[in-house]
Amino acid sequence: MNKVEKKVNAFETKEAKKITKSFRITLSEHGFKLFMKYEAKMEFEREALHTIKFNKHDVATFSVSYVNTKVLVLNFNYCDAVNITNDKVNLIINYVKELGKSLNSKIVIIQSVYPNVINSQTSIPKNDIVLLVNGYSSADKFSYVNLQENFLENFLGVYHGVNDYFEEVYQKDSTFEYSFSLVGKEKMIWSYYYKGYEGEINITHGSTLTFSVPSLDIKKENVTLQDLQTFLDETFEDSENEVKIQSLINPPNKHFVRYCLKEVLPGVKAYEKIAEQVFTLLIEDLDAGEIESTIAEEYPVDMVVLGGANNYKFVKLFGFYFVMDLQQLKADKYTDFQSSVKVYEEAILKREHENYIKKVSDLKYLVSSISPK
Repeated sequence: MNKVEKKVNAFETKEAKKITKSFRITLSEHGFKLFMKYEAKMEFEREALHTIKFNKHDVATFSVSYVNTKVLVLNFNYCDAVNITNDKVNLIINYVKELGKSLNSKIVIIQSVYPNVINSQTSIPKNDIVLLVNGYSSADKFSYVNLQENFLENFLGVYHGVNDYFEEVYQKDSTFEYSFSLVGKEKMIWSYYYKGYEGEINITHGSTLTFSVPSLDIKKENVTLQDLQTFLDETFEDSENEVKIQSLINPPNKHFVRYCLKEVLPGVKAYEKIAEQVFTLLIEDLDAGEIESTIAEEYPVDMVVLGGANNYKFVKLFGFYFVMDLQQLKADKYTDFQSSVKVYEEAILKREHENYIKKVSDLKYLVSSISPK
């Protein structure tokens, strides 16, 4: 049986302990005492809790944590506003910086609910950079110290560069969609939907940038900010080419299907089949791209639910009438109201009759199964 690999607490390495010991000595020279304990908050998150005792009554507590040691988070959990002066803050920040350097960290994020805790060494980033501390309190403003030159600025340059590119794509194509997530504080992921293609762009900010789109077999290493435009152009060109032929046969309908499940049909995944049939029937007379963009841009849609009974829906949509069978998962299109309402009436009455016959049959069987006692 393979031995289970033990998760290493980087705060307990020989080098980290040496730095902590030096910090403890420095504090003792000022008459302060340091108490510490370690916690594993989640599977991969490690936290070192520190308490500095200044005298009999006054203490300051702070924690240093990481999920990935490339990004350390220094959090001032409790600091008396009178006693935590700039020189004491400097001691703490310098200690965490030394810890970070020993762990090959790239940045120290500093969080605090006490405005005077952050000293002049640190920089206040824009409010929209809260993504960098995803998983911690996103309501907090934070300061930071780069341990690798321009780490945060380069990170934000990538983030804003890709987002700006996506916004330009959206201005040209309203059916385009994307979302952002952050993994392990250094891997940025954009999931996107473009002209019927769904993909995922990964940019990892390690010692160098790595750009990859797994579904398209694209992987570029040692990427610079100047390379992004070219790689994104390539990604979107390949994405469109990947579905171009298929889109001629079955035009993209993601927005229409989503709209149907929200506004027309109960939001059940099985009913996607009906929505897709309705879309196919509509594009016999209307342009597929115009239908998608109309819904994506949230323009008013000519849609009225006229009736619903016995697992049927009777709907007017984009000027046509549809009788939708929720039981058989199919739909039929009609151009005028009179013929469509007649079909709808016959369908619900027929199913009502079938339900009645089945109910009578079930009751007869139930009675016939009764035996004398």
